[in-house]
Amino acid sequence: MKKEELVKLKKIASALLKKEDPESGISFKEDTVLSIPEVEQYNQQIYDLLDNLLEKEYKKMDWRKKKKFSLTKEQKMHIAVSDEPISISKFCYCINKVISADMRKIRGEHILDGLEDMGYLYTVEEKGNISRRPTEQGKKLGIEVVERENEYGNKYWVNLYTKDAQCFILDHLNDFFETYYLGRFM
Repeated sequence: MKKEELVKLKKIASALLKKEDPESGISFKEDTVLSIPEVEQYNQQIYDLLDNLLEKEYKKMDWRKKKKFSLTKEQKMHIAVSDEPISISKFCYCINKVISADMRKIRGEHILDGLEDMGYLYTVEEKGNISRRPTEQGKKLGIEVVERENEYGNKYWVNLYTKDAQCFILDHLNDFFETYYLGRFM
């Protein structure tokens, strides 16, 4: 059920608790079916249930309370590995679709730092911008550099990851995430 539908149902439950018509806001008389203690208790339980569901499912979770990123073998099997080379951000999107909402998401920088630590990428500075390029080892793995053009006609370089590179990344994801956070907090 969508958030909007749950919010609407909660609004209706709130109105019924107040013995009001949910559409018009007109109060009901005290001698209606809504005054029966069992019905009042039922309406309160429905309201509380909807409130808890909305808070649990849709309240933005504090990232510090989220579980550490990790993937099970079953989750890895559900990640769509592309036959066509894709960017690291697209691959991260595919990965994050299979993890639970209470888990930290993987970001491109986690993977890029891990690949650099393993010798598959190196950092370069071009025209004041820092970017990463594949080493010879990275090219053998399946990291390709492609020139692209944005909507304004500006050209730029992007790393694309072949199916083999994506599979390698999947095999080392938990390590990349762990290394990234260990490096940040040491």
